[in-house]
Amino acid sequence: MLIESLIEYMKLLHQPDTSPEVRRDLLIDQRDELVQQLRETRQTIAYLSYKIDHFQEHILSSEAAQLFPQQSNKIIDDSHNAED
Repeated sequence: MLIESLIEYMKLLHQPDTSPEVRRDLLIDQRDELVQQLRETRQTIAYLSYKIDHFQEHILSSEAAQLFPQQSNKIIDDSHNAED
């Protein structure tokens, strides 16, 4: 729970005219925000995992293109054909 939301929750808790539903709604909103953050974090982890898994492949292709500019297309094509 964010500090601001926690402060708001405590204010609501000490106000006699505030219904429990208002506090519950605040908690639900906080949960929904955390679920969204978790979703975004999982997407970021998946993207980083993909980058890590394919890191060596990209490095080799890049180095080959720099060392042998005319042959780089053949090297890349051959590596893709080997995967098929």
